[in-house]
Amino acid sequence: MKRKFEALAEKEELTAIEFFSGIGGWSSALRNIGFSCRVVQAYDINTAANEVYEANYHHKPSGKSILNLTSTLLDKLSAKIWMMSPPCQPFTRNNTTDSRDVNDNRSEPFLHLVDIFS
Repeated sequence: MKRKFEALAEKEELTAIEFFSGIGGWSSALRNIGFSCRVVQAYDINTAANEVYEANYHHKPSGKSILNLTSTLLDKLSAKIWMMSPPCQPFTRNNTTDSRDVNDNRSEPFLHLVDIFS
């Protein structure tokens, strides 16, 4: 995988969208393995996480719900990489409630992105 990123990075600037950005884990991971990647947009509804992200990367993620994103809007960002860390709680074995997996409303933004990706 690293070689594929290196080959792409040699040809053009890597640009990314970071969904469920939190404090910027994916941005940090790419930097830690030596890849320069410009995040054209980050999305997270957690205001505290967005403040930390802004302090770390000098741009603030959008607090807009991922449920409001459209494929047209995402296409306009022209990102080569889409990174995400969606909530895992709906899909863990510890969630033994009836509202788990796709029935947990925390999975709705992820499922919306799956629909957009298709």
